[in-house]
Amino acid sequence: MRKHLDQALKDLKEKLLTLASLAGEMIGESIRALVERDSALIQLVFEREEEADRLCIEIDHFCQNLLSQGQPTGVDLRFVTSAIKINANIERIADQALNIAQRGIVLIKEPPVKPLIDIPRMANLVQQMLRESLDAFVWEDGSLARKVLKDDDEVDNLRDQVYRELLTYMMADPTLIPRALQLILVSRHLERAADHATNIAEDVIYILEGKDVRHQESLASRKGRDAAFQPRTFEKGRLWVNFSTYEVKVEGKPVVLTPTEFKLLRFLIDNLGRVFTRDELLDLFWGQDVAVEPRTVDVHIKRLRAKIEKDPTNPQFLLTHRGIGYKFAE
Repeated sequence: MRKHLDQALKDLKEKLLTLASLAGEMIGESIRALVERDSALIQLVFEREEEADRLCIEIDHFCQNLLSQGQPTGVDLRFVTSAIKINANIERIADQALNIAQRGIVLIKEPPVKPLIDIPRMANLVQQMLRESLDAFVWEDGSLARKVLKDDDEVDNLRDQVYRELLTYMMADPTLIPRALQLILVSRHLERAADHATNIAEDVIYILEGKDVRHQESLASRKGRDAAFQPRTFEKGRLWVNFSTYEVKVEGKPVVLTPTEFKLLRFLIDNLGRVFTRDELLDLFWGQDVAVEPRTVDVHIKRLRAKIEKDPTNPQFLLTHRGIGYKFAE
């Protein structure tokens, strides 16, 4: 019985490593397709996605059978239950590669906005994080899992760098906005993929050390970013915003915004006078993998107006272009 269980656990490890390798290759191929403007690579990602889905379902069934028939206990039980969560995270990484490939269909048909440098670097980091998180799981290596958590900070920094750089391109040439937004969303998909690799590493630490490190951030990392970040404020009429401290004041009184409301306000301020459609804002702030409707944007704009406008029915900041979308007044 023990020998049979050991072999089953070994097979499970191999299946997870195979799926992780496939998801990592999909991330790499989706970005290569953008860099090389290769439609064949995009098609390959779509084909691999079917294989990833099949393997994910196979692993799920394997784990369920192992729990019901092998009846693992103790460390073995934690391994199998963790494998189920890891399987789901790897599947989401493959889904993010598919999202990138879908954006590539549009981007490779248009002239490039700029040479891609930081986005391929992000992709390489995501692939490395995925490999190392699975290695940490299989070989029970807590130090390697913690390295993955640190690498996630670097991915976040690169995402911010991509956003800042593309923002300057959009401000200099508004005709680039649709393509630049697509690239910003590509960086967001890579960030999400890195988050899933981080989830795996966090599970490994919990299994090995019994510590729940989800949503935590090292003090040194936070201080480093705060020291490097240059405070920036925006002021217009009765509205004052500090982008480094996430403070918002109206007529000198603090106003509390949700994280999504703040991001939406900041994005519109960063693109003063530029009208964004509801679909563009949905893609940017909610992504394609969340079931939301265009009305979601309207609801958030309405809430923002209620918080920052003197008369929400006659807004001075968040303006509507009927039938198109919204902009922040110049």
